[in-house]
Amino acid sequence: MKRILIIDDEPVILLGCKKSLTNEGFTVDCAESGKEGIELFDKNRHDLVVVDSRMPEMDGFEVLKRIKLISPKTPVVVMSGYNYREHVKEAITCGACGYLSKPFTPEDLICMIVESLNG
Repeated sequence: MKRILIIDDEPVILLGCKKSLTNEGFTVDCAESGKEGIELFDKNRHDLVVVDSRMPEMDGFEVLKRIKLISPKTPVVVMSGYNYREHVKEAITCGACGYLSKPFTPEDLICMIVESLNG
């Protein structure tokens, strides 16, 4: 069973992602801030991380960089309501394996997770 970490400052996004992924058989942990997410990741070493790009205090790109320092091979997917070419490019440059534009369907999320886990 793969363990997924979702990091987003919007509780409704966390709840929706957790429900969708749990229904598919994944173990899901959630964090409402970048700091909390990094602490959870450092403690549990998840198989994959999904992080929102825009959060207060620590944005998703900083979270991505820190996770890659802890575990370079862990796939990280960035999700965002900003679907600008520069934004996607920044995510990939920072080490993201995928980019998920909000709003997305549960099927979009599951497909992205499965593709990212399978390399």
